[in-house]
Order: sequence, then structure tokens, then C-alpha cells
Amino acid sequence: MTQGKDTTVELIFSPDCPNVDLARGRLTEALSTLGRALAWTEWNRESSAAPEYARQYGSPTVLVDGRDVWASPASLADSCRVYPSDEGFDRAPSVQALIAALSGEVGKRR
Repeated sequence: MTQGKDTTVELIFSPDCPNVDLARGRLTEALSTLGRALAWTEWNRESSAAPEYARQYGSPTVLVDGRDVWASPASLADSCRVYPSDEGFDRAPSVQALIAALSGEVGKRR
């Protein structure tokens, strides 16, 4: 689904990943904070209906306009992802990273 005028948001996940609900909750919070509709496209990376590009990402991954909100060397994997944080690692992108990506502020990740 499309957010705002030009922003496309996608959540890529594996059905058995324990971090998907956390990512959904943070995505909901980020969109709410920005006053945007609570809508995005979800891709089960294990489904034959998922586009090929979605199958290359670990779970959970959020793409904004086709870009990983937190690109890292470990982002392309058949596994659950972790994200760097001030406390070490986190199980999903932070609300701040999502807001920055949704706002086009690529330099603000945490």
C-alpha cells in the first residue's frame, strides 16, 4: 500500500519469527506519530506469492520506498534479524529509525 503521496511501506517477515509483532507495533507507532494512515504491504518471505526481492531479507525487515530502513551487511539472510541499538541489539527497527525513514531522513537511524 502507499503511504502519503509517494511513500511505499513494506514489512517482510517469516511466519515463525518471534519479532514480527514488535515490528508491526513499532511501525504502527511511527505512522501514528507522523499522522499517516496505518497501512502497509506485508510479505511472508516464505510464500510463493512474495516477490523475489522480499525473499532475500531476514525477518522482520521494513522497506520504505524499496530501501531497508536499517541496511546492514547482515540484512540479507534467511534468518531472524537483530538491529544495533544503544543497549546492544534490538529485535526490530526502532520507532525513531522508522520515523526517520518515513520522513526521508536517512541519516537518523536510532
